[in-house]
Amino acid sequence: MEALIVKSIVADLVSRPFPMSWTLSQAREQFAEMVSRAVTDGPQSLHLDGQEPVVVLSKAQFDQLTKLKSDDLKAALMALNLEGIELERNSSPTRDLES
Repeated sequence: MEALIVKSIVADLVSRPFPMSWTLSQAREQFAEMVSRAVTDGPQSLHLDGQEPVVVLSKAQFDQLTKLKSDDLKAALMALNLEGIELERNSSPTRDLES
Protein backbone atom coordinates (compact mmCIF):
# COMPACT_ATOMS: atom_id res chain seq x y z
CA MET A 1 0.00 0.00 0.00
CA GLU A 2 2.76 2.45 0.95
CA ALA A 3 4.61 1.59 -2.26
CA LEU A 4 1.54 2.67 -4.24
CA ILE A 5 1.44 5.98 -2.38
CA VAL A 6 5.14 6.53 -2.99
CA LYS A 7 4.74 5.62 -6.66
CA SER A 8 1.93 8.14 -6.94
CA ILE A 9 3.98 10.92 -5.31
CA VAL A 10 7.07 10.26 -7.40
CA ALA A 11 5.13 9.87 -10.64
CA ASP A 12 3.22 13.07 -9.94
CA LEU A 13 6.36 15.11 -9.29
CA VAL A 14 8.28 13.62 -12.22
CA SER A 15 5.56 13.64 -14.85
CA ARG A 16 4.21 17.14 -14.66
CA PRO A 17 6.00 20.30 -15.61
CA PHE A 18 6.36 22.96 -12.97
CA PRO A 19 3.24 25.13 -12.98
CA MET A 20 5.37 28.25 -13.07
CA SER A 21 8.99 29.23 -13.34
CA TRP A 22 10.20 32.36 -11.59
CA THR A 23 13.26 34.50 -12.03
CA LEU A 24 14.97 35.72 -8.88
CA SER A 25 13.61 39.25 -9.32
CA GLN A 26 10.06 37.94 -9.88
CA ALA A 27 10.33 35.74 -6.80
CA ARG A 28 11.56 38.68 -4.73
CA GLU A 29 8.79 40.99 -5.93
CA GLN A 30 6.02 38.39 -5.72
CA PHE A 31 7.19 36.11 -2.91
CA ALA A 32 3.74 35.72 -1.37
CA GLU A 33 2.27 34.81 -4.76
CA MET A 34 5.01 32.23 -5.41
CA VAL A 35 4.41 30.60 -2.02
CA SER A 36 0.65 30.65 -2.55
CA ARG A 37 1.04 28.94 -5.93
CA ALA A 38 3.35 26.32 -4.42
CA VAL A 39 0.50 25.43 -2.05
CA THR A 40 -2.30 25.50 -4.63
CA ASP A 41 -0.64 24.59 -7.95
CA GLY A 42 2.38 22.50 -6.99
CA PRO A 43 6.15 22.97 -7.04
CA GLN A 44 7.46 26.30 -8.27
CA SER A 45 10.79 26.53 -10.07
CA LEU A 46 13.20 29.39 -9.41
CA HIS A 47 15.72 30.26 -12.13
CA LEU A 48 19.05 31.87 -11.35
CA ASP A 49 21.60 32.64 -14.07
CA GLY A 50 20.03 30.16 -16.49
CA GLN A 51 20.08 27.38 -13.89
CA GLU A 52 17.23 25.89 -11.88
CA PRO A 53 18.81 25.58 -8.42
CA VAL A 54 15.67 25.98 -6.30
CA VAL A 55 12.21 24.43 -6.19
CA VAL A 56 9.60 25.73 -3.75
CA LEU A 57 7.33 23.00 -2.39
CA SER A 58 4.30 23.14 -0.14
CA LYS A 59 4.79 21.80 3.38
CA ALA A 60 2.44 18.92 2.55
CA GLN A 61 4.54 17.84 -0.44
CA PHE A 62 7.75 18.25 1.55
CA ASP A 63 6.32 16.11 4.37
CA GLN A 64 5.30 13.40 1.90
CA LEU A 65 8.80 13.28 0.43
CA THR A 66 10.69 13.37 3.72
CA LYS A 67 8.71 10.60 5.39
CA LEU A 68 9.46 8.14 2.61
CA LYS A 69 11.56 5.19 3.63
CA SER A 70 14.36 4.17 1.30
CA ASP A 71 12.70 0.80 0.68
CA ASP A 72 9.43 2.53 -0.23
CA LEU A 73 11.24 4.86 -2.61
CA LYS A 74 13.10 1.94 -4.17
CA ALA A 75 9.82 0.06 -4.65
CA ALA A 76 8.18 3.10 -6.21
CA LEU A 77 11.05 3.68 -8.60
CA MET A 78 11.08 0.01 -9.53
CA ALA A 79 7.34 0.20 -10.23
CA LEU A 80 7.80 3.04 -12.72
CA ASN A 81 7.86 1.73 -16.26
CA LEU A 82 11.40 2.60 -17.34
CA GLU A 83 11.68 -0.25 -19.81
CA GLY A 84 13.59 0.71 -22.93
CA ILE A 85 15.68 3.36 -21.19
CA GLU A 86 19.34 2.51 -21.48
CA LEU A 87 21.62 3.65 -18.70
CA GLU A 88 25.37 3.34 -18.72
CA ARG A 89 27.58 3.56 -15.70
CA ASN A 90 30.85 5.40 -16.09
CA SER A 91 33.38 3.12 -14.46
CA SER A 92 36.28 5.57 -14.53
CA PRO A 93 37.44 6.76 -11.13
CA THR A 94 36.41 10.24 -10.07
CA ARG A 95 39.90 11.01 -8.85
CA ASP A 96 43.35 9.47 -8.84
CA LEU A 97 43.99 7.24 -5.87
CA GLU A 98 47.42 7.45 -4.32
CA SER A 99 48.92 4.40 -2.65
